[in-house]
Amino acid sequence: MIVDEIANRFAAQLSKEIDWELISDMLVANGWTRAEIVPFSRPALQKSVLEWVQTNAQGHYQNFETQYVFQNEKDAVMFTLRWV
Repeated sequence: MIVDEIANRFAAQLSKEIDWELISDMLVANGWTRAEIVPFSRPALQKSVLEWVQTNAQGHYQNFETQYVFQNEKDAVMFTLRWV
């Protein structure tokens, strides 16, 4: 049924968002820095941002859609200067 499929997709997305909030909050509590860019609708831009982070970040990072947390504060600053 279409309604069940929609409900399942919504539940899966909500679960991912909750997991991200828990993980990112825990990382920030342990000294990581949060950075977020304005949501965008162009997948090519999202890909460009992720490629930039993969190439330029010196430390570890995690992301969920347009939200990032960086282990290295300098990475968060450079990210913010470039994308925000």
